[in-house]
Parts: sequence; structure tokens; C-alpha cells
Amino acid sequence: MKNLIPHYSSLLNVALDKNLRRIRLVELLTYLDIESGEFWPNSYQHLIEEFRRRLHDSETTDTDMLLRLIDLSDKINTEGRQSLSSLKNTQRVYEQFEREDNQPQAKPNIQASRPIIPARSTNLTPTEEQETVIQTLTDTTDTLKLQGYAGCGKTSVIEMAHLNSHHDLQANTFYMAFNKGIVTSVEKTIPNITALTFDSLGYKQGLERSPWTRDDIGFEKLSNIDISRYLGIQPNHQLDGNKELKGNKISKLVAIIVENFTNSADDTLNDKHVPSVIENEDARKQLLYYANSLWDAYLTNSFGSNANSIPPSFVTKYWSLLGGSLPDHCERLFLDEAQDLNGSFYSIIKNSPNVQIIAAGDHFQQLYGWRGAINSMELIGGEELSITQSFRYGSNIAQLANKVLSALKKKPSDSISSFDQDKSSKVITYNSALLDCDVILTRGRASVYSVAKSLSENKQSFYLNLDFSEFSSLLISAYHLYKGELSNNNHPKLCAFSRWSEMLAYAETAIDSDLLLCGKLVEKHAGTLLDDLQKIKKRAAKFEKDANVVLSTTHRIKGRDWKRVGLAEDFLYCLQHHEESEKLDDELKVLYVAVTRAKESVLITEDLNEWLSNKAKHAKTNK
Repeated sequence: MKNLIPHYSSLLNVALDKNLRRIRLVELLTYLDIESGEFWPNSYQHLIEEFRRRLHDSETTDTDMLLRLIDLSDKINTEGRQSLSSLKNTQRVYEQFEREDNQPQAKPNIQASRPIIPARSTNLTPTEEQETVIQTLTDTTDTLKLQGYAGCGKTSVIEMAHLNSHHDLQANTFYMAFNKGIVTSVEKTIPNITALTFDSLGYKQGLERSPWTRDDIGFEKLSNIDISRYLGIQPNHQLDGNKELKGNKISKLVAIIVENFTNSADDTLNDKHVPSVIENEDARKQLLYYANSLWDAYLTNSFGSNANSIPPSFVTKYWSLLGGSLPDHCERLFLDEAQDLNGSFYSIIKNSPNVQIIAAGDHFQQLYGWRGAINSMELIGGEELSITQSFRYGSNIAQLANKVLSALKKKPSDSISSFDQDKSSKVITYNSALLDCDVILTRGRASVYSVAKSLSENKQSFYLNLDFSEFSSLLISAYHLYKGELSNNNHPKLCAFSRWSEMLAYAETAIDSDLLLCGKLVEKHAGTLLDDLQKIKKRAAKFEKDANVVLSTTHRIKGRDWKRVGLAEDFLYCLQHHEESEKLDDELKVLYVAVTRAKESVLITEDLNEWLSNKAKHAKTNK
């Protein structure tokens, strides 16, 4: 295998020995399969076995191989994948495999002298920073954490660490993440790995031990009417200590309490699962009583014909309550986006002490604490490694992201840089309308209304990257509360309030960004709000590809990026309202995620830019 790139002309030599021609065909075809990502050897022995299999495959003629060889080489050349650096890297890999031939039974992990097998998903060799991390990940069986800023290639590092591990360990490696899209991508690009979402593993492992069958599992949630009927809550039934909470409003809150519990690491339902908007102690106790009754009903499958009403997350929770752990054959777990792991699955990891955990994530991208996510990056022990060079954006955007992070109370120990210092990137300030954006991001749902209203009035096509009913329900309920029409105030965040002033006072005290913005917008646009929402729904494109701009809350776009990203005005409003509270860090993390979605340019208001600059100066002075 030393002659990696034999001349094509030698294959056409009619005087060439038949066996030698066959060997050269197999040799070159195997090489091109590696370059195209069709095949990658895990060891020298694996390479030799595949070479021999192809050499003695009687069903594949020399002509068949030559035709496929031509197709492959054309494809590689067309896609620009046959670069000099990749050829040299592949040659080093082959030579290293040959040096290991005398130790076929050994199970060493990658050594510093061995070249790194590049990621198949990107066909790129690692940076020096990544290579150091990969060598550490593959040289130890200890639990480790990988802190990677936005756009730094955490998942690619995981892929390369896996590809450079011993073949036997690969077969017993699991990859898990919350996002189904990321898991699907990993399944396609990383060979010999078990890739699952948290809930899909819980479903596979826990269903047989649960009180439910396959037919019970689905996403058709029980209606509030069904819950009320089972719990015996009549339409005029009032909650103790809160007369405004009646009938189905009670049932809606009860369902939220059960969901909060199933996302937590707690063994029993308790008061902390009750939404903070319910302040009366008697009301909280009664809601908790109903929630326990509802959870018992789920466990005993008391809803009869309501198929598909048990969410997969309930199976995961039940399995964790039974002391569930990772599968016995799992030796290593790559835990991606670890900062968004929920408490239920964290319990399962704690029950798996013999599994090597490699938790990859970004401390500063944790946005889902409100739904039970815990920052497992802080809870999981072990050495923390770091990658800081972003491939997504240039230096100007990296500097803006560093400004945001410098305002945190718990500041990062290092800073983000751009891998390509010459990469063009811009931070553009504006003080009127957002123009020339691929996506406009808002801090909260209420502000989607303001931006969509403006786009609609200017006849611009836009795509709403959210569920319209979810987006509009908060504003509609707030409108009815503002008008004193309490029977139509059905949103869980608002239904506990009987007066508009009550809601505003709570929003100020709790420093609730959604409610603060909601109150501000309803008071300003009450006269046209309901009509505006209908116009927005009608104007919005059905598919993203049909719109000039995407409009979304920041929570809905984690993991995605665009060339030109615009930030709405509500980011500064929320930052200023939280400036003296412990929630300021949460707001800064949302802003950090929004800023780092941009590849070429990010547009922010002049006032926000000034606020960040002042914060950065203050942080520098206090160092």
C-alpha cells in the first residue's frame, strides 16, 4: 500500500500482469473511497481486511471497478476534495497503520505522533487547538468536559475523537443530544456509533418496564377538558385562594406542573414545580394535589381511549425513577449540547458510573432552564478542555461576542477568536428599521408582533419560525386581561391575574421579560392588536424558502446560522430591566446566542452597542 496514487496510465497498459492490474485497481479504488467518505479504516487490520475482500470479490470485474473508479475520481475532482493536503494526510494515515502492523491485538488510543483522521462530515483536518483536544479525549478513560464557543466545531471534534479511537471502543460508543436534527446528522456522518436523542434512549430502554405500551406513546396531549373531566374540575370550580382560576384554567396549570416534574431530577412532585405566578399558598397546595392525581392517572393509564397521549419524556422520567442507567454495553457517551440536558436524564447519567462521559457544550448557551434544563457542564466532574477558534464568523463578530460575555458576573476564562483572521465580518448599528437581513431575531415572543407588523406594513415577505397560535396566545390573553374580559384570559402565564395592574406589578417584581414586553405592547397597540395578528398570519409565508427574511425568537434557532442577522430592539429593553438582578446573566446568554448566529454581519441598535461598550469598559476597569 506504499504506492498510494498509482498512475492511471499504468491501468491501461495491456501488457500489465492481470493480478498486478487487479491489485492496483483495488488499491486506487480503496483510496478514492476514503477520499469521498465512502469508507474509512479504523485500524491497519481493518484496512487490510477490506483490501483483501475487494481483491477476491469474484462478482466485481476489473471493468466494473475501472468504471466506478472513473465516476469516483470525477466526483472528487468536481467537488474539489482531492487537495494536496488531504492526499498527504491520507498517506500519513496509511503509513502509520503499516507501522502498527506488528501490534494487531493492542488497543492504544491515538498518540501524539499519529496523524489525526479528519472529520468525514467536513473533510477538514483539525486545527492545532482541536488536535490537542482530540488527543486528550482519546488518550484517557476519564470523564471530561469540552467547552466550545459558538461555531468552534464541537461536534466535529467529537467526530474526530470517535474516528481516532480504537475500533472496539467505537462499537460501544453512544452519542446523545436533545436536538433530533443534530442526532440525524451524526447518524449519517459518523460511522460505527449509536446516536440517539435523550428521550429516544429513554423510550428504548424504559418502555418495557413502564406501565405504558407503544400505542400509548405520542404527542397528542390530553386536552384541558379531558383533564378537568378526570380530576372532577367543573367549569365554575374555583381554586382555593384565587377565585379567578376556574375550570380549564386550573387543568392547564396542572398539566404544566406535571411537565415541570418530568423534566426535573426530583423523585416526587413538590412545590417548586408550581409556576411562580401562583403566589397564594393555598392555591399552590391545591394545584400540587391535582398534579399528583394527574401523574397517578398517567401511571395507571386511566384515560382509556386517549391513545398517543403519553409523551416520550414521561417514559424517560419513569425510567429514571426506577434507577435507570445507560445500556450495559455503553463504554463511552458523547453528550452534546450538555448545557441543555434536563434533570431527568442527568439522573440516568449519575446512575451509570462505569461509563466514560464526554460532555460537550457551551456554558454560555444555556437557554432552557425554564423547562427543566440544567447546566450539566457545571455538575459533571472531570477536567475541562476548551476550543476557542470559531469557523463561523470573523474577528469583528468574535469581538462583539466577547463584549457580551465580558458583562457576565461569571466571566469566561478565555475569549473567542476567529480561526480565519482575514474572514470578512461586520457589526452594523442602526437606529430605525432593520434592512438587508436574512433573519431578524427577537428576545421574546411579544416582540415578534412589532417586527412582523412593521414588515407586513412595508409589504415585505417574511417567515415566522414559530407556532403562530403559541406566538399569538400570550398577546390575545393579555389583550383580554387589559380589557377586563377575564373569561377569555386563558394563557397559563396570565390566567391567575384578575386585574391588569396586578399583572404589571408581578412582571416588575419577578422581572419577567415576556410579560414586561407583553404589557408594553398591548398598552400601545390595543386598538389594532387583534386585527394586526390576523394580517400577520395572512401575510406570513408558509415556507422559509418563499420569504425574504426569517422572523424568530432566539430560543427557536439554536444551532443555526445565517449570513446577515438583525437583532430587534427588545434585547436592550430586557437587559436594562434585569441590570440589577441575578437574571442579567440569563439575558446576556440569550444575546450571545443571537449575535453568534451571524456569519458575515450582525445588525444591532446604536443604543445596544453603546450599552455593551460601557459594560466592556467597566469589566476591563474592574479586572
